[in-house]
Amino acid sequence: MKKVLLIALAAFLAGGVLFATDTSNNYRREVYAQDARMMALGNAFTAVVDDGNALFYNPAGLAYLRYSDFILGTSFLMEFTPEGMDKLLEEEEIPIEDVLDRFTFIPRAIYAERGWAVGALIDRHLYPISFDEESGNFVMEVEQKLGLAAGMGINLGPLAVGGNVRLFKDHKTTLAENTLGMTDSDFFSLLLFEGFSDTLEAENKIEVGAGALVTLGSLSAGIYIDKLLDILEGADGDGYEGVLGSALQTANVGVAFEPFSQKTARRRGLLNIMLAADLKNLGDDDMRVFSAGTEVGLRLGNAITASARLGYSQPLPGELADAFSGYNPDDGEIAFGIGAKALALDLNFAMTMPAQLLIDPPDEEVQFGAYPYGPRFMVSGGLRF
Repeated sequence: MKKVLLIALAAFLAGGVLFATDTSNNYRREVYAQDARMMALGNAFTAVVDDGNALFYNPAGLAYLRYSDFILGTSFLMEFTPEGMDKLLEEEEIPIEDVLDRFTFIPRAIYAERGWAVGALIDRHLYPISFDEESGNFVMEVEQKLGLAAGMGINLGPLAVGGNVRLFKDHKTTLAENTLGMTDSDFFSLLLFEGFSDTLEAENKIEVGAGALVTLGSLSAGIYIDKLLDILEGADGDGYEGVLGSALQTANVGVAFEPFSQKTARRRGLLNIMLAADLKNLGDDDMRVFSAGTEVGLRLGNAITASARLGYSQPLPGELADAFSGYNPDDGEIAFGIGAKALALDLNFAMTMPAQLLIDPPDEEVQFGAYPYGPRFMVSGGLRF
């Protein structure tokens, strides 16, 4: 239990940004989730892309950046299992592997100017296997990426196009340590920094993405294909249908409306109101996700901002033509969060809960095991210039 509380404390006190492509809970809950702002918006960002995060979400947005954006920070994401949350609420002592589905630590560095951006591509996912309180043996699976990303956006008036390249090494390993006698500092050092060597599997990878963004006044629409090289594989013997199918597999489309702001204008209004919606992994019948989010806040240039956010996301599996036929708000998850920036210090917090739990609260004690998803918590923070 001590380890669970320590990790929870770290998640609330530390910060940063997440880069992840994940299939936990049977659908891709994160599609390059850059920080807690995106998570609080339900990850609807394809047509928003108004900061350095455009490098990963839709590089076409780099063409309209109003300010240079230098981000240096880190993030922590905690994902809990529904059954583990029930045990945590009922029992005082519970093994960490029964509570925590995944713990992700991401150092982050991005520098973006109007038209281009470069950034580090680093993430580390920890999947607890077992923890023996008596022996102190702590065993987990570790998946991590380590590499670089670069992107460019070209302004063609109301239309912008862009692309990115990501070069990284995929690592997979198993970490096993005896934690008896460790100080809290030693324990976090083990979790966050050990195991970056190629102990089991290491694979060099290159991924290329391309996007476009159309903006008409306060309304924007965007499309981003995350893995462009997959199209070449689809063209091998499959012709036109293979190319189209591969292109749509990781295609994200989105719209955004900002009544007090225009992407083609250098200045933004004092009041920040934004509405956005995405359909992610458009052609993937297993991983398609609908997401929507809204943000309300105040901003004084790029120096001081404060925002509240609300988001929603839901998997939409099956044939694309019938994707919305089975739409049910209870099947998704609701996200909410807050964020603030004061000069160079930037901090964002987000959490998600099963939508049904909030739409139709139970009359008696909450049982997370009755819902498809456990709660998630994310804190993003660091220096931002």
